[in-house]
Amino acid sequence: MRYSIIYKHMKQTVKYVIKFISIWVFLNFILNETALFMASLLNHNFYSIITDSLRDLEYLAIQALLFGLIFTIASKHFTNKIVSSYLFVIFQSLIFHVVFLLNIETHDNTVIFSTTWDNIGLKYLDYNGTETTYLIGHFLPLYGNFEDGIFIPENIYIFYFLWIFTPLVYFALLTWLTMKVIRISVN
Repeated sequence: MRYSIIYKHMKQTVKYVIKFISIWVFLNFILNETALFMASLLNHNFYSIITDSLRDLEYLAIQALLFGLIFTIASKHFTNKIVSSYLFVIFQSLIFHVVFLLNIETHDNTVIFSTTWDNIGLKYLDYNGTETTYLIGHFLPLYGNFEDGIFIPENIYIFYFLWIFTPLVYFALLTWLTMKVIRISVN
């Protein structure tokens, strides 16, 4: 009798984890492709939309794997569904800020973010970025030295807003939206 209750609970947990991850991945794809389409409309650039969509699939796959892994582990170790749902956002926030702080330098009494395109931290930020960042970047462009393998944004505040803050808010809203869809589908 006791084993059947444990088995039933495990089965429900696995079903919930698979459902949550599936909805999160699907919504992430839809929201990114919508932002990509809107950015293409604003930039009048429809020539690269297919290649950009294909490139997005690689980024979205990495995000999905990372989210799935963290959410699965969190669901196993935390009984609170809110904590397990938002642990990915917390993890991303820590990693993003570590990358940001490790690449801060001071030049001529000015604080700058300075690295190269080969920097693993910058690549991590890039792979975990969203098309929403590029859509906002249309209205709030990021200028700087991005040639010859160098990555030095002119304005550290705009860089932080676009590359750190925006993806974190996006992931938090995506998780919240996924929780809402789960609740609606249960009722």
